[in-house]
Amino acid sequence: MEKHVKYCPYCKKYQPSTFYDCAFCFRKLWLLSEWEDTEDEEKEDWLKYPMPAKDISKFDPDIVKKDQDEATAYDSQIKAEIQEKLDEERRKAEEEAAKPVYTPRCPTCHSPNIHKVSTTAKLVDAAVWGLLARKPRVQFHCDDCGYEWIQFEYSGRKRQ
Repeated sequence: MEKHVKYCPYCKKYQPSTFYDCAFCFRKLWLLSEWEDTEDEEKEDWLKYPMPAKDISKFDPDIVKKDQDEATAYDSQIKAEIQEKLDEERRKAEEEAAKPVYTPRCPTCHSPNIHKVSTTAKLVDAAVWGLLARKPRVQFHCDDCGYEWIQFEYSGRKRQ
């Protein structure tokens, strides 16, 4: 989108940066970036007390029509760009939501009902059993079947 797009809050149309007044209502145009940064209350106040529209009878009808046609084409182009950006953002959000969520499971019974073995449990087991302790070597415990194991990280790279 062009950097200096102008916007008419009365007509709700985008217009080229070369325009100073709206081609339709002849009121002051805002830079779109300034209008978007303006607080909602200030926008409402500004719209309540609009500047009076200029008298259209003072302008050449051919020039007015040409400006309105140019503004309409420009407005359509900018709205299409905005819609394209919104569609792209929605598509990315849908792709992100469609990605499968990894849920660790027990390698024996495939239950997702597991928990990490705490450091406290490992220390107590080592204090009671000494070198024969099993818990200091495991990482997960299955709450369904009782199996305990170490989860290895897989990088996904093939060996050469």
